[in-house]
Amino acid sequence: MKPMRSLLPAALVLLTGCPGSEDLTEAIIELEATGYNVCSIDVLDRMQCAKNNGESYNFDDLALGSNSFIELDASQTLMCALEDNDGDGAGDVYCFKLADLELAGLYDVYEGPYTSFTVNGENFCAIDVDGAVVCPDAADGSGLTDLPDGVFEDLWSVDTSFVTGICALTSDGVLECSGDEGFEEQLDECPLPASGVVDMDAGGTPFPIALTEDGELWGWNNQGCVAEVARDATLVETGQHVVCTLDDVGEISCIDLNTDPSSSEVDDDSILENAPEGSYYQLAGNPNNVGGFMCASSGHEITCWGDGWNDGVAQTFSFPD
Repeated sequence: MKPMRSLLPAALVLLTGCPGSEDLTEAIIELEATGYNVCSIDVLDRMQCAKNNGESYNFDDLALGSNSFIELDASQTLMCALEDNDGDGAGDVYCFKLADLELAGLYDVYEGPYTSFTVNGENFCAIDVDGAVVCPDAADGSGLTDLPDGVFEDLWSVDTSFVTGICALTSDGVLECSGDEGFEEQLDECPLPASGVVDMDAGGTPFPIALTEDGELWGWNNQGCVAEVARDATLVETGQHVVCTLDDVGEISCIDLNTDPSSSEVDDDSILENAPEGSYYQLAGNPNNVGGFMCASSGHEITCWGDGWNDGVAQTFSFPD
């Protein structure tokens, strides 16, 4: 999930505008999860990560240095961050590998400058400073070669057990998708909206889901096409077989997309039944098939819940200064 900062939910605006509200000078504005980890970026462009018991990583061990970061994305094997040391909204992308589902060190640095990116397995695609989608891994035959054509500002990978593709979004909400034969066939059967898209996610589920400005969810599940309405939704995030949204005041709602629970090793009931109450403005779902969990941030605090986090015990924690 990579929401543009200009489109952060109204909850952030409401919180910062309320007299006596909490100090949000270190508020989290990016959140991503993979394996047994959750990472965040705050308004000061600092990246911090924690294990699934809330214990923070020491980034001296991850070779991050003092870089400033502005965007996160993750696959089942990588956690990646876009740096912006010059403050121009573009830079290189640092990817960290997972070992035993924990962050284990620097995997690669993709030299930009890029303005946005996505990871799919260990394949990497990005948007360059001209707005074009590029996939450096395609040069050796390991990456996607059929790419969306146009000028874009955000993109997502679609990597399921049966299709692989990529979708890119223009500044006015037009969504362009391309991929392998299976992905193209699925798009023909269950088209994603061509315009009015404000967010999309497919990192944690076999079911890619797009969210429109009208609060509609479009995609597919294991029984066919999905067309749901999420009231006043501004952001969407997927788990293994669950999709959660934030509405315009930061409330979390989750629905189950899996019509055949026996087809999944992950029980998402703990996510569906235990979503925290309150006002949040970021979500992150776990794309690994190791036990479902979801995380949400409010101010500088992160709340994670689900069977795959902290032995199933919901937890709220803050990163140290």
